[in-house]
Amino acid sequence: MSTAFDHLKPPHRPSLAFGLKLPKEHGAVVIFSLASSLSASLAVKGPVFALGLLVLWLAFLSLHRPLQCALIAVGGAFIMWLSSGNPMASVTPLFMAGGLKIVEAAAARLNAPGRETFGILGVSILPFMLAATAGSPLSDALLVGACFAACALTGNAIVRSARQELKAGVGLPLAISALLWFGIALVEPVLLVLCCLPFSLEMFWLQGHEKPSFKSLGIAATVCMVLVTISLALWRSM
Repeated sequence: MSTAFDHLKPPHRPSLAFGLKLPKEHGAVVIFSLASSLSASLAVKGPVFALGLLVLWLAFLSLHRPLQCALIAVGGAFIMWLSSGNPMASVTPLFMAGGLKIVEAAAARLNAPGRETFGILGVSILPFMLAATAGSPLSDALLVGACFAACALTGNAIVRSARQELKAGVGLPLAISALLWFGIALVEPVLLVLCCLPFSLEMFWLQGHEKPSFKSLGIAATVCMVLVTISLALWRSM
């Protein structure tokens, strides 16, 4: 099964050619789009957040070219620093560039499920990191970001558990999401209920489908993440 992060599989030869395109993995696009929208509701509106989100999206559209992605992230971070006068504004793009290089360096030891799991984790939390550095209350950004990332990984684990050929890779996303859920339950138990409810309904739906198609699983996962995004936005507005 190919993923949006298969470009990290070694050996990889950096290319100087420039080009932007959406990742092949539709789930990654949905998760990053929803995370960007939700983080926009958290952030203090202003040019720093808008510029940062533009940099993140340009880097996201360059995931198929790691060198180009890193250059965009580093260059964008420098521009954000100059435009805001605050070095903290450049943290998120630099984190994205650094994280990409770390995963790329560790790709020889990571199988496809491992690359996918850390890729999903990255696209889930980066917009919320940006919101935190752009003026959003740190506690809100961290809590909402952790919930969103836990949901994304939970959805990935459910998809993998529903297909026999993917079950071997369910352990890592399940373990990371369980740790996140444990922390969330200690801080804000109501969020645990709100965010887990859609996935409970998805698992109930799966009981009547012995081998659901990837299309059906993708639609169900998307619906769950949309419901989670709405729930988190409503909770934040209360």
